[in-house]
Amino acid sequence: MAREHLKVMRALQGIDVVGIFSRTSSRAMGLASDFDIGFVASSIGELYKTTRADGVVIAVSEPAIEAICLEAINYPWQMLVEKPIGLNLNDTKRITDAANVMGTNFFVAMNRRNYSSTRMALEEVEKIQGTRTVQIFDQEDPLSALNGGRLKHVCDQWHFANSIHLIDLFGVFCRGAPIEVKNLIPWQPGYRAKSTHSVISFDSGDIGIYHSVWNAPGPWSVVIETEKKRFEMRPVESFAVQTYPSRNSELWSLATEDHDFKPGFFAQMREFLQALKGDASNMVTLGTYLESVRLTDELYRE
Repeated sequence: MAREHLKVMRALQGIDVVGIFSRTSSRAMGLASDFDIGFVASSIGELYKTTRADGVVIAVSEPAIEAICLEAINYPWQMLVEKPIGLNLNDTKRITDAANVMGTNFFVAMNRRNYSSTRMALEEVEKIQGTRTVQIFDQEDPLSALNGGRLKHVCDQWHFANSIHLIDLFGVFCRGAPIEVKNLIPWQPGYRAKSTHSVISFDSGDIGIYHSVWNAPGPWSVVIETEKKRFEMRPVESFAVQTYPSRNSELWSLATEDHDFKPGFFAQMREFLQALKGDASNMVTLGTYLESVRLTDELYRE
């Protein structure tokens, strides 16, 4: 992930990468060589004190997130941090509270919000009056992750580690706040094949439908239904429109940047640059991210 961010920073005008740090120095040195970064720090403190950077991008493994973030918030840079910010609701609250005490501008890298497909879908659906039904299909495979060497306590919390990517999109497409979550097929922990099905009511009148399958096949997808148009993102990186009464969908072209870089990364970094300049941006704050974590917690209650 650090490499993907660096590819974008190298291509985006207005950003100068002045230093890098990793707990594994050989990794930092390798990236510094590949991307012509002049300073490899031996600590987070040295990274800030030597560079006086305006911003920092944090891309570390899930178990390391909390400790790294709690150290980084001691310095007056703005932070862009790869998710998940904690592996449960309490972890996220603890990190949020600490960042708020320090007054840190702490943004979460929810790059799917910056997919060109997501941006097109949001622009089009906002032109339409009336209620929306948003269906999200999620497929997760923590068993493969576990067999591939991921830590068990991370895989046990895979909904916070990975499902959050999709659940966060309810906050993009559904207006208002969730007022009721009905888990019609509730979550069952463990690594056997299973599914969940939930209905989320929003105070705007919008409805969210969340269906997930675990350790079984299925495509990630988002469908937005309105009276006259149906929008589909399947896979989420794509965007198609079906207009009533036609039975055919029109597939729209994606932004070039989502072909040239990891989807959403170029637009996300562009928005982070806006934030660094003190301008308005669409960056996901810790408060916004916390709302998605709360919804995830409700959707996966046993």
